[in-house]
Amino acid sequence: MRGTKMTIVGCVFLAACASRTRGPETPKIDDNEEATHRVDILPMGHGSAVVIDAENGLLLTCHHVAGDGRRELIINIAEGDAAAVAYPAKVVGWDEVHDLAVIKVERRFTRAVVLADLSEVHLLDDVYNIGFPYDLGELGSKGAVKTVDYDLLEGDEDALLIELDGVPGTSGSGIFLARNGKLIGLMRALIPTGPNDGRQIVVRVAIRIDTIRKFLDGANIGYLTSFPGQGPVAVGDGTSQLERVTISIPPPSK
Repeated sequence: MRGTKMTIVGCVFLAACASRTRGPETPKIDDNEEATHRVDILPMGHGSAVVIDAENGLLLTCHHVAGDGRRELIINIAEGDAAAVAYPAKVVGWDEVHDLAVIKVERRFTRAVVLADLSEVHLLDDVYNIGFPYDLGELGSKGAVKTVDYDLLEGDEDALLIELDGVPGTSGSGIFLARNGKLIGLMRALIPTGPNDGRQIVVRVAIRIDTIRKFLDGANIGYLTSFPGQGPVAVGDGTSQLERVTISIPPPSK
């Protein structure tokens, strides 16, 4: 499957759709906040996930958060000032080598993230992160891209190194470009650097967007992205058209 080592599980059949949906070419911070949710791993532990298909209830996170279907997962979703509602979630696809997983809940979401193209990511780009560190609730942090091609020893893909201020990021949370709000990576790990005397810098390793898109394409899992090779395409209400990749997750082979 396009060079990725991937296992797809679950008898999930989702209707294919060749239409293009309309949405913001430049997602706002509030949009990405609405598309970020906490994943609780029972009996203990948690991470974050971002919505990639709002209509079909699909979220992207790290494999080390979601596992391969043997963990009991809960997605906590709060709308407005209402208390969070817990929804059971199941893993429908994963790639252990590249630390990616897709989970599904039986509900629709109001927002999904918009995936960037790797060509949009550059050294020292301003970025921000939204996630659920510790038990502090949903928090944001800002920073910059330190390198676009960090070599991961255990895989065949490069990663992003991101320096973020404030609280530590949470595995599975999104890294977004500040200038257009698009997703460029998924938080994977922390690398503490420097002396432990108050001047320590913590660099985040993020799964790069091209690895994410290769995984989703190989699994036929849908997502939103700008049209390749084109700028914003204006429509009547001032927003832009987005490419809608169809969804078709096959059943396991017998």
